[in-house]
Amino acid sequence: MEIQYLQKLIEYPAGLDAYGNLSFENEPSSMEEILEMEALYNNGNQFPKVLRELLYLAGEGCYCLSYNAVDPDNIISTQTYMQQSVRSYDVPNTPLSSSTRPFYIIDTAYLGDFRFVYLDEGDDPIVHHIDEKDGSISTFGQTLSQLIEHVIRHTHKLF
Repeated sequence: MEIQYLQKLIEYPAGLDAYGNLSFENEPSSMEEILEMEALYNNGNQFPKVLRELLYLAGEGCYCLSYNAVDPDNIISTQTYMQQSVRSYDVPNTPLSSSTRPFYIIDTAYLGDFRFVYLDEGDDPIVHHIDEKDGSISTFGQTLSQLIEHVIRHTHKLF
């Protein structure tokens, strides 16, 4: 796969701990796994290019984002668990609970507070955030590639 948006993730394939030591290497997903995810979460349509690149380079684990919080051995079941939980979310007025728009959760420390991208917003979609207190959705102000590059710059002190 040609990498257009996430060259920095190739250049910096591992995160650093607080002491500056390499601590976590990205773990890729296969194209077969990506195609399965597209079938499951995007009705067989291709994911945005940057998401495909992310999954290809770090679909099983990425030091920039936490999307394997439940079962680090199977991202498909993790995403399914998170999507089902969001769609049955108990917070009033949560637009995702009844949304038919396809989305993919890209970052979660715990399920109630997370970042996601809509899968119908072009090749490098804007990152959205859901507020666990009131269920409101706001834009994060960055595209997915910008968010990843920001985390890489911060992690590797490339200011």
